[in-house]
Amino acid sequence: MRPQDHQPQSRASPYFRTLTSSAGNRSPDVIDSLPFLRERDVAVLGNDGVQDVQPSGYGPDLTRPMHTVGLVALGLWLIDNMELTELAAVCRDEPHWEFFFAALPWRMVGVTSSASNPVAVF
Repeated sequence: MRPQDHQPQSRASPYFRTLTSSAGNRSPDVIDSLPFLRERDVAVLGNDGVQDVQPSGYGPDLTRPMHTVGLVALGLWLIDNMELTELAAVCRDEPHWEFFFAALPWRMVGVTSSASNPVAVF
């Protein structure tokens, strides 16, 4: 099933009402950004939280669209819960916003995620 075929969650949910954008009947979500990421061949996406708005607005079959579509269809590597405070401070103090970033996952068999040891080199 394609993401655009999913119907949004009930508008009765207070969580859904809170996250609903003024432009439509679902939360402003990452599904809309996936074509943008694909067109630019983005390989890795990371932030200091999770990638998906909860609830997604697409019902129980698509609770985490970025994980479902991004990982499976685009092969996008997702890094959730990054600690970016120190990196942001260094970028601000330098001021320099471009750097080499490497994050090697731990080698484990039969898992879809792992912790990593990220390094930013200016």
